[in-house]
Amino acid sequence: MAVPGIILRLAQPKDDSTSLPPDAVLAPPRIVPGIEGFFVFEAQDDLTPKYNTTYFISDIRPVLESSSYFDEDVKKNGDQLASLAWEVASFINGRDTIQQKELTSEPHLLPKPPAIGSTLISNGGTPADGWDQDYNDWYNKEHSAALSLVPGWNNGRRYKHEKAYGGADYASWYGWNYYDAENGLYGPEWQASMTPWTEKVRGHGRKPNLRRVWKVLRN
Repeated sequence: MAVPGIILRLAQPKDDSTSLPPDAVLAPPRIVPGIEGFFVFEAQDDLTPKYNTTYFISDIRPVLESSSYFDEDVKKNGDQLASLAWEVASFINGRDTIQQKELTSEPHLLPKPPAIGSTLISNGGTPADGWDQDYNDWYNKEHSAALSLVPGWNNGRRYKHEKAYGGADYASWYGWNYYDAENGLYGPEWQASMTPWTEKVRGHGRKPNLRRVWKVLRN
């Protein structure tokens, strides 16, 4: 059975590069089979890597079984970048409306692309041994719905880390939430999501959350 998911193609420009990398370097169109779409994100948090091109894949199994696709990308584009890495993650579930009471395991694609200039918050958690079930219960039963109440929220997706190529930093589980450029992040609705269960989950992390703030460059 096919395993839908994403490839995060994480690219850092060379130090002397002040302009956006060429399209062929930033978002090569056919890096793997089964691409259903892709978005290009630029970091808004002063962390590296600066660019994240996320490919939505109908079946990630070929990428998990062989490094050849990543190796070919490095061969073609690696010398034009300071660093290049891939993370491969499988789709778990998602939410597209505030009214949606249950997370759904399909479709993994967004119903419409995020607007240029809008915001993606990707938050990765790595629970300590024995705490994965509690982490997933928390996100599925409480946290996803709470984030959907933040003004400007549009969509949420969950992913499970499967493989990394090229030294990408990664977490075990990811929650991705898409927001309008003008949103209520860090406001009262967002603060209300910081519940006792949230604090419990964070207290049982094997390492700190891998949180990134991205702006949509291309959709």
